[in-house]
Amino acid sequence: MTAPLGATRMAEPFSIESLRFNAFQGILFTPGTQIPTSRILGRLLEKFGTKFDGAPTVLPIPLEAHAEIPRIVLQSADNQWALDVALARINFRWVQMKDDQQIQPTDFREQFLRFVEGLLQIEPPMQIGRLAYVLTRYVLNDMPASLIAERLCKDRILQKASGNLENVEVHVHKRKRLVNTFEVNEWNRFKSGLLNLPGTPSKKIVLVEQDINTLAENAPVILFSADDVRRFTDAAVKETAESLTLLLEN
Repeated sequence: MTAPLGATRMAEPFSIESLRFNAFQGILFTPGTQIPTSRILGRLLEKFGTKFDGAPTVLPIPLEAHAEIPRIVLQSADNQWALDVALARINFRWVQMKDDQQIQPTDFREQFLRFVEGLLQIEPPMQIGRLAYVLTRYVLNDMPASLIAERLCKDRILQKASGNLENVEVHVHKRKRLVNTFEVNEWNRFKSGLLNLPGTPSKKIVLVEQDINTLAENAPVILFSADDVRRFTDAAVKETAESLTLLLEN
């Protein structure tokens, strides 16, 4: 059976070595803390103003709004590094802004852990109830949907589909225990999409998002220390690389 128009074999590589990094996030869920914006902004700027040297943004969010909606956004002057602060969640993130900008997972890990150590020195101390590590990678390709279907669906979609494939998403979810300690959800998501970097035309890509997070149902009873965050992050960095390599093996 022949493949439909537009579903030709892809010559470009689709391996962990070919993927570039688009974004990293280290996420701390702090449901038991909920420090008001007026109390935390000055302390964050005093502690981390050198790194987040862009203009801070304070959003007028009503107190009754969901506790995970950001109230404060701090950014570096070049917009690569950002901090989103909600009452019950803090996102520390790096975002690619130019074609030639890249950092490695180990680089992000060290930056995130330095931030966590400084954050936990702020009074009153924060209670961390959940952890997450998220990264996105991509590879340029003119036919990303066909590439995902070909590599991950063993040609079945290519053979059965009528017309050109425009979008494909494949989500792989599992639960496991990291380093015999952390019960986590692990997501690997493969999506066809567009890369939009400032000042450059949009480009078609295969986007790979990986998300490892501790279980929400454990949050009320488990609190994490700085050492726990380090062990979790170290394990998550290793797990995302190993998991993706396994999924993309021929």
